[in-house]
Amino acid sequence: MKKLFLSLVLLVNSAFALDFGSFKLEPEVGVMLGYSKSSSDVKYGQYSYSNNGRDTYYGAYGRIWVGSGLLVAPQLKYERINSDINNVQYGVLLGYDIPIGLIPYIGVSRSTFNHNISNANAFNFGAKLDVPIIPFLTIGIDGSYQKIDDNSPYINTTTKLLNIGVTAGIAF
Repeated sequence: MKKLFLSLVLLVNSAFALDFGSFKLEPEVGVMLGYSKSSSDVKYGQYSYSNNGRDTYYGAYGRIWVGSGLLVAPQLKYERINSDINNVQYGVLLGYDIPIGLIPYIGVSRSTFNHNISNANAFNFGAKLDVPIIPFLTIGIDGSYQKIDDNSPYINTTTKLLNIGVTAGIAF
């Protein structure tokens, strides 16, 4: 019975992801919840002040892992910070497939915001782990760092934004 159960789990787990030898083609979608820390420096003429903030954020992501050992994943990510800031990121991740189902990764994305916040580049980092006893389930840590410069003839603002959260997803 144990062998039958294990065979069924392995069969279901590999039903959608394509592995050709060591080549992987694995779509993944999921949700995230985390902590956002921001710091802003504002200069208006000869006056300047700083502002620091901490908020929670939530969001969703989609990516497709492609490769053998060294993996590349185009990604699309949505984050809602506090109650009024939307951030959409699209870019690429570079990860390494460790045979225990772990993929640590880094990447770059273009980040677009609502409101009057300038678009920026984001540095992404994190790791995802396939949960071995539950087919398709992945858990992980995801983060991004952004430096946003808003300059006008009168006001110059530099904002640094760091988001770190946990993820839960489905890889099929």
